[in-house]
Amino acid sequence: MNTTAEERFFRFSIAMEAITKKLQKFKNSRVSSYGLHSMHVMFLCSLYRSENGMTAGELAKSCGVDKAFISRTAGDLRRKGYVAFTHGEGKLYKKRMVLTPEGIEVMEKISRVVEETVDRATEGISPEQFEIFYNVMEKLDGNLSSIAE
Repeated sequence: MNTTAEERFFRFSIAMEAITKKLQKFKNSRVSSYGLHSMHVMFLCSLYRSENGMTAGELAKSCGVDKAFISRTAGDLRRKGYVAFTHGEGKLYKKRMVLTPEGIEVMEKISRVVEETVDRATEGISPEQFEIFYNVMEKLDGNLSSIAE
């Protein structure tokens, strides 16, 4: 590995780890009062944005996690009263999950905090810069996925 590649790898790895830790710490600090952890936030956000709820498979794809994670998190959020499964026949994992009225109320509060945070965190970054950033991140994700296979 040449020095340039090593430097890029090191800089990229450090930056990703630092951002991930800060984001998790922030999410935990904002949602702990609702009995939630950072791992719950994307799950709840995905359901909040869906009109008709989501199946475990749809949620897993939306959140970029496996179905086992969705199963554990759904059970946890169901016990807390934030998520319910739709009625109907069939296995639980094929049923659609929806937010309960309590889940909607919590997500409305969390959404306000997220909006304020995004505004503060993205200060001085133009929409064009974000578009480039997201394109690069998606490309990196795709490249890393093909390497990991």
